Formats: sequence, structure tokens, C-alpha cells
Amino acid sequence: MNYLKILVIALVFPFFSFAQQFDKDGIPVKPNPPKLVNDYANIIPDNEEAQMESYLEELALSSKTRVVVVTINTLNNYEKAQFTYEIGERWGVGDANFDNGIVMLVKPKEADGKGSTFIATGYGLEGILPDATAKRIVEKEMIPRFKNQDYVGGIAAGLQIVSDLALKEYPASAYDKKSTKTSRRGRKGIGFLGMIVIFIIFSIISRIRSARYHSMSSGTSFWSALFLANAMRGSSHGSWSDFSSGGGGFGGFGGGSFGGGGAGGDW
Repeated sequence: MNYLKILVIALVFPFFSFAQQFDKDGIPVKPNPPKLVNDYANIIPDNEEAQMESYLEELALSSKTRVVVVTINTLNNYEKAQFTYEIGERWGVGDANFDNGIVMLVKPKEADGKGSTFIATGYGLEGILPDATAKRIVEKEMIPRFKNQDYVGGIAAGLQIVSDLALKEYPASAYDKKSTKTSRRGRKGIGFLGMIVIFIIFSIISRIRSARYHSMSSGTSFWSALFLANAMRGSSHGSWSDFSSGGGGFGGFGGGSFGGGGAGGDW
């Protein structure tokens, strides 16, 4: 009899756990305790998830901006934009006084469907991260990597730009004016030798990615992606040096509101 109970629990529990991810409307339940990285789709290796969580905690402390990453396998018949806004509103991402929350949603591409991503911004950040800039981040930084199943690299590349803007290292207009390649090559502070070193590092990582292409967790590591993105832009104040891996705790969500700002894309 005990064996039968164990078998029933083993069969039912995974489905019960999956159902518990969503509320009655099909929106992910607010995590308790609160987390900034919520990998429901299981596309981020555990060690990378811990690093990403620490990075975003430090960003929250440094800029007061709350950035939440959510990966999910289904949108439950919602449009990606509405699904992301609902997460921001229901979780209260950001501060109620400043509406300084950002939700980055990633739905990986399945064999019989499409991949989707969306960056939603709270009212208070729409000037710092305009819709056109969010669209550019999605199309230039994230989706090209997602197409190669490099989900960690794509998320890291998007977070790099978002964190730079949140920390006011440069205005959105400065990012918008140049293509990603031009911006990365043209920024002051990268010498010829530095570019050779970066090329070598990038080549090594690309070879590793190719060897692991069929793994969902393949691709650039989170810290390596941040390092490359920061170094290739030549920033002397970038997030690679500004954020530690220790984490400081972001204090939870405060009730920020979302008014429809942001942008997304599919692949």
C-alpha cells in the first residue's frame, strides 16, 4: 500500500507543481520569497541563475531599479506584452512611489512553436528606457543569441544594456544612434591589442557553443557574456566591475505600476 502511495505522489506531484506556478487567470504566481530571476522554463543552469540573481540584486541596490527576469514555457493564450504587464502589475515589480520596475520575459522556442520575448517598463522608467530602445535591445542583443539557443547569453546581453541605462552611464539616445557592432568597435578605450584579445576570447567561446549547440543550456556563461559586452563597448564603468557576486538582497517588491511601455519580438 505504501508503495502505491509513493507511486501516485511521484506521478501527480510534477503536474501539481506546474499548476501551482500559475494563478486562476494563468499568470505566474508571485514568488515567495521574492526572486528577481524566475526560471520556470528551466533554460538557465543553476549556477548561472545564482549569478544573475546576485547581479540584479546589486543593480537594485545601486540604481533602485527592480529588474525581474521570467522564463516560461507557455503564455496561456495571452499576447506576450499583456502577459509581461500582468506579471509586473500582479507582482508589484518596482517601488510604488517611483514605478521603477522592469520585467524581462523569455519564452523559449519549442519544436512546434515560436520563441517570444518582451521587456516591459514601469511608468517611471519609460524615459530612461523608451519603447524604441527596448525594441532595439530585443532585436539586436537578445534574439540573435536566442536563435542559437544561447539563452543565458541573450538575457545577459539585454541586461547589460538595461543596467547601463538604469545606472545612467549613457542616455538611450546614445545607444540608439549606433548599431551594435559600430558602437562596440567605436567606443573609446579599446586598443588594437585589446580587440585581438577580445576576438580570441570570443572565438573560444564560440567554439564551445558550437560543441554544445544541442544543449538548451549551451552558450556563453552569464559573467562571460557581461564581460564581453562591456569590454567590446569600451566602458570603464561597466557592470562587470560594478557588481559583485555576493548579492545584497533587494528587499522584495513594492507595488510598481506598468502603463504599457516596452517592446518585444519573436523568432
